[in-house]
Amino acid sequence: MFRQILREMIADGLINKTHIARKVGVHVEVVEDIICMLVDHGYLSKDSRAELGYSACVGCPLSSKCGSGNSTPKTYSITPKGMRYAKV
Repeated sequence: MFRQILREMIADGLINKTHIARKVGVHVEVVEDIICMLVDHGYLSKDSRAELGYSACVGCPLSSKCGSGNSTPKTYSITPKGMRYAKV
């Protein structure tokens, strides 16, 4: 399931936990837990700009889709290790 979730993130280019949960067939909480594990194992990294808050979203064409209007957005990047793992 780790690989499947990484592949969904790569395919979508945007990590939307609810969307991924629906596509993979699990609860959103499971996706959240897996994302934490992917970060812990070095497959994903938290972007430092996530701590910049809403100012990082100004001008972003995806800001209307990520739910950043409701809370401070969290952004992640797939690491080279994660890309290799997803493509196996």
